[in-house]
Amino acid sequence: MLVRGLACALLVTLYGCGSSSAPVVGVSGASAVSGLNATPGTTSISGTIDQGGDQRSYIGIVPDAPVAGAPLLVMLHPLATTNVEMANLTRVGRLAADDGAIVVLPQGENDTWNDERNSAGPDDVGFISAVIATISQQYQTDASRVYVMGFSEGGFMTETLVCTLSSTIASAAAVGSLVRNSLAASCTPSRRISLAFINGTADPINSFLGQPMIGTESAPESAAFWAQEEGCSSTLPLVNLLPELFTSSPSVTLNTYQSCPQGIGVDFFVVNGGGHTWPGSPFPSQYGATTQNLDATLQLWQFFQQPTQTITTPVS
Repeated sequence: MLVRGLACALLVTLYGCGSSSAPVVGVSGASAVSGLNATPGTTSISGTIDQGGDQRSYIGIVPDAPVAGAPLLVMLHPLATTNVEMANLTRVGRLAADDGAIVVLPQGENDTWNDERNSAGPDDVGFISAVIATISQQYQTDASRVYVMGFSEGGFMTETLVCTLSSTIASAAAVGSLVRNSLAASCTPSRRISLAFINGTADPINSFLGQPMIGTESAPESAAFWAQEEGCSSTLPLVNLLPELFTSSPSVTLNTYQSCPQGIGVDFFVVNGGGHTWPGSPFPSQYGATTQNLDATLQLWQFFQQPTQTITTPVS
């Protein structure tokens, strides 16, 4: 498959694509995770991180025979949702089975994320950073290929990580979230990274037009902010309508920002008439239409695996 070919191209100089010379690492923390839909060819894991006396938890999905040098993907769940539900919604186990990815899903305290970094709340940046460090060491993952995907509040948390952990993260993507004015005013990343966003024009939760009452920009303004932050032109992106494989499903428009620094890309997918949903998910949603003309999990993974996305640019 295309994504596997791209991933192999990145590893070929180290181990030889498809060869058995890549060292196999043992599965650490193997555990049957209650409620997790099994993906053939994968093993589920779970663990905890001590954070100031609090035991913070995570689950993961890894290949049955993981190899060193694999990419690491962090998935962040929405508000009032568990990491297990996020894994099932996105069917992210496919990436471990088909592409050898190490997938980890931290659990927010009380099923939420402190993306605004309120001093009274948990240090979720520190927690996620610790999860990345732990899994990276256990599975000898490729430090240059650490990626983050988040949905809704998990998307807001992803944007916070872009500002605070850009030295660790190679690329990130947020679905169904917007940029907070407070974050836009305080974001100081150490380097530029590639970003992708997906928003539905009929999202009833995080309105495509923004929510001034709670201090968020519109989806187009949010994407333009990040394009400018990453050194691209924030105006006149290249616009393409993606193929409509299902005419009864919302169409998808891809906005690709131009004049970016070498190795940087910013993509903004607009689901026309789409709701507050994860595109491509087979599960019905009470929050609007879910398009089947885009599989968000595979599309964003492919975006991450593009060779240019492994190159990062310092902020000048």
